[in-house]
Amino acid sequence: MTQIVNDLAQMDIAENSIGIWFTQAHSCQRDLILAAKNAPFNLPIHVVASHADDRPEITSVADIALQEPPFSERVEWVLQQAQRLNVKLIIAGHHAAIYLAEKHRFEQLGIRLMAGCDTLDQIEQLNDKSLFTQICLNHSLAVAPATIVENAEQLQDAYHDWRQKGEVCVKPAKGVFASGFWHLDPSANSFDVFANSMRFKAHPESFIESYRQLEKPPVYLVMPFLSGLECSVDMLCIHGQVHGAIARYKQKNGCQNLTFEDPAIELAYQVAALFGCDGLVNMQARYNDQQQLYILEVNSRPSGGIAHTFMSGVNLVHLAIAHTLQLHYQPKKTEGSLIVRSISQSICVI
Repeated sequence: MTQIVNDLAQMDIAENSIGIWFTQAHSCQRDLILAAKNAPFNLPIHVVASHADDRPEITSVADIALQEPPFSERVEWVLQQAQRLNVKLIIAGHHAAIYLAEKHRFEQLGIRLMAGCDTLDQIEQLNDKSLFTQICLNHSLAVAPATIVENAEQLQDAYHDWRQKGEVCVKPAKGVFASGFWHLDPSANSFDVFANSMRFKAHPESFIESYRQLEKPPVYLVMPFLSGLECSVDMLCIHGQVHGAIARYKQKNGCQNLTFEDPAIELAYQVAALFGCDGLVNMQARYNDQQQLYILEVNSRPSGGIAHTFMSGVNLVHLAIAHTLQLHYQPKKTEGSLIVRSISQSICVI
C-alpha cells in the first residue's frame, strides 16, 4: 500500500483537493472507489481507500491507499489521517458502528461521516432481525412475519405452525440475511445441504436435529418462505430521507432489471425514515406467490451489487459527494427499463 507521507503535495495532489475516504467495506469497495474517481465535478477531489488486509486489487484504484491498524486503534487513526489528508466525507463500510460511536468528533472536525444510520441504537435495530421485524410490525410496515426461537422444541413447534400455512424458511436473528438462511423443504434429502448448498434447502428434520445438538443454539427466526421475485433497493439516505433510490430485480438468468418506480422503493422510503438511515444503504424485499411484497431486511451499508445501479444514470456515490460538498448534480436517468448483468474480470495484484 501507499506509504504514509507528510502532505498532499508529496502525493502530487493539489493542496486544495478535497478527500473522499472509503474505509474497509464488503465486496463493493472497489466499485465505490472507481465511482468516486469518475465523479463529474469541476473541483479537485482525491479518493482515499483503506483496508485492514493487503488488498491491492481494491486500494490500488484509489489516489491514496492506506493500511488500517489494529481494531482498537482504528478510530483514532482514521481521525488523524482524515485531518492530514483534508478528507471531508468518510463512507464507512465494515465496522461502521465504531466510527458512529465517535460521530461527534468527526463533526467537530468538519468531516461528514456516513455510517448507515444516525445512531448506534438504529444500527442494532437493523442488525437484530427479530427486533427489526417487531418494529416494522408496530409501524404497520409490510415485513415478513416471523417466530423467534431459542431452542429445538420452539423451533419444531414454530415450524409445524408455519407449515400449516405453506412453505417455511429460517434465518439467524442477527447477521446478513443470506448467512444461515435455509428453506426447510420436506422434499429435500439430508445430503442436499452438502451437495447443493447454493440452493439453500434443508430437510426440516435434519435441520431441527442439528440445531438440537448445539450447546448454545443461536436465536433463529422461523417464517414463511417467499417464492416470488427478489428485489434489492439501493439508496442514498440523509438522516432518514431518501435522496436517490434504484430497485433491482434479480432474474433467474443472472440478469437484473433496474427501475426507478416500484412498490419496493415506496417501502424503502418508509423504513429509511423509521430507522434513521444515513449514507449508502440497501433494502432487501421479496414477493410471495400471491404477488404481495414483504421487506426482508435493511443493511446499513452499500450492497455488493450497488455498481449495477450506476448503469441507470443515477450514481449514488456521486449523489453522496454532491450532497456533502453542496455541489450541483443533476443525474440523467435512463429512460424505460434497463437490464444489466455482471461479467468476471481478472486483475493482476503483483
